[in-house]
Formats: sequence, C-alpha cells, structure tokens
Amino acid sequence: MKIAGTGCAVAVALILGGCHSSEPQTPASTARCRHGAGDDVEMGAKVGGQSVEGGVETGWAGVKQAGAATGGLFTGGTKGAEEKWNEGKAETKQEGRELKGEVKQEVLPPCPD
Repeated sequence: MKIAGTGCAVAVALILGGCHSSEPQTPASTARCRHGAGDDVEMGAKVGGQSVEGGVETGWAGVKQAGAATGGLFTGGTKGAEEKWNEGKAETKQEGRELKGEVKQEVLPPCPD
C-alpha cells in the first residue's frame, strides 16, 4: 500500500513539475540551485524516485542475503551461515552508501534571493 501511495505522490509531483514554465530559465551549467516551487517539486520527484529505486534494490539484496545465509547453513553449518551473512551484510551496506550518494546528487539548495 505504501508503494502505491508513493507512486501516486511521484506522479502528482511530475504532473505539477510542468507548472514552473513561467520561472526564469537558466542554462544547465548554472542551474545548480532551486528557483522556486516548480524546481522544489521536480527535485522532490527525482529524490523520491531515486529513494524508491534504491529501497527496492536494497530490499532485494536483503532477500538474497538471507537466501545465501540459509545455503551457508546447509553447506558449512552455523559457521558457514555466519560467514555468508557477514558477506551479505557488507554488500548491503555498500549498496546503501551508493544509494545515499545518488540521492545526494539530486538534492539542490535553494537559490540565493
């Protein structure tokens, strides 16, 4: 249910993102800040989209990690399961760090007045 609500929110944000056409247009090289509500909505949609995508990737990594740990239990006992779990934990943390970097790239500060 949360995914459907998030998807609707992103869709509304994308639709409303077109409302900022009356805002002054700047070249892409100088547009490293938000120029108003339209840019705020656009940035929110991008950040929301990146977050949802990253959450799905991280969730899938957790499912794979649990499966690998279960397989390790059968092949190497509890020690094998623990080793697989720790390997998966490190991979999941790395994916989370990468997601954080991607989301940070989408966040722009407000422009000075």
